[in-house]
Amino acid sequence: MKDSVKRALHGSRQAVVVTVVLMLICGLLFPLLLTGLSSLIFPHQANGSLITVDGMTVGAKNVGQEFTEDYYMWSRPSAYHYNVYVEDEEGNQTYTDGTEFPGLGSGSNNYAPSNPALIERVEQDVVNYVARTLKVDTSELPGEAELLDAQMTYIAEKANISVDQLKQQAADIPDDSSEALAYLAEAAGLPTEEKDLEALASEAPTLYQLQKESIAQAANTSIEEVEDIISSLPTDLMTASGSGLDPHISPASADIQVPRIAEASGLSEEEIREIISRHTGGKVLGIFGEDTVNVLEVNIEIGQAMGLLGSEE
Repeated sequence: MKDSVKRALHGSRQAVVVTVVLMLICGLLFPLLLTGLSSLIFPHQANGSLITVDGMTVGAKNVGQEFTEDYYMWSRPSAYHYNVYVEDEEGNQTYTDGTEFPGLGSGSNNYAPSNPALIERVEQDVVNYVARTLKVDTSELPGEAELLDAQMTYIAEKANISVDQLKQQAADIPDDSSEALAYLAEAAGLPTEEKDLEALASEAPTLYQLQKESIAQAANTSIEEVEDIISSLPTDLMTASGSGLDPHISPASADIQVPRIAEASGLSEEEIREIISRHTGGKVLGIFGEDTVNVLEVNIEIGQAMGLLGSEE
C-alpha cells in the first residue's frame, strides 16, 4: 500500500514538475526570446509598424483607417468602421455615420451570399459611393417612406384603382418593405400566390433603383452614366474584408478614385498616381497574393502634398 502511494506521489510530482517547466519554457522563455530577437532584428515591425508624423503616431501600416474627405483615398467598407469614432461633449461615442460605437472590435458580419442583408449593404455602399462621387447629398436620397409611396402607386396601377382607394383598403401596412408589397397586393385584390407575388416583385420599384434615379436627377446626368459608374467599380471597393481592418485596396480601386481626389485636393492626377505608385506593393515573392495599395500611406503623402501634414518620421 505504501509503495503504491509513493509511486502515485512520485508520478504526480513528475507531472507537476514537467507542467511547470514546460509552462516556463513555452509561456515565458520562448515568447521573451522571440520578442527579443524580433525587436533586435525587426524593431519597426516588432513595435507594430507605427507611422509617425510631426512627432505624433497617426496609425499603423498594417491596420486600415476610415477616411471620409473627398481629397483622401477611401478604404474598403468595414463592419466596424475601422474603429474610427467621435465623442460628443456628453461622452457619447458614435461612428462617423452616426451609429453607436460599441467598442473596439474587428471582424465582419459574415453574411452568406444568399443573405438579403448582404445585398442591401452592398447596394447602400454603391449608392453612397456614386452619390459622393457626383457630389450628391446622401441625406436627400429617397428612403423607406418614398419606397412605400412608389410601391403603392405601382400596386394601384396593377389593380386599376386609385392610390387613395388603396390607402383606404390598406390600413395596417408592415414596416418591412418586402412584406409591404405582398400586403398591398392582397389589399388591392390582386392574386397573391407565390408565383404571382414573384412576378409583382420582379417589376416593383426598389429602394436601390429609386436612389439611383434620384442621384441622376440631382447630378443633372443620365441614369446610364450612373450605371456606367457602378459597372466600373472594382469588387474589393464595395466588399468588406474578413477582419474589417484591411489597410489595402487594389490598384484598380485606387485608380478609380484619382479624378475625385485630384479635383478635391488641387493636386494633378499625375501627382496622385505617382503617390499611389510609391505605396503599391507587389505579390509576395512575385507569386503569392495580389498587388495592393496602402491607403493610409497614400493619404499621409496626399496630406503632406496639400500642406495639411508635416513630414513623416
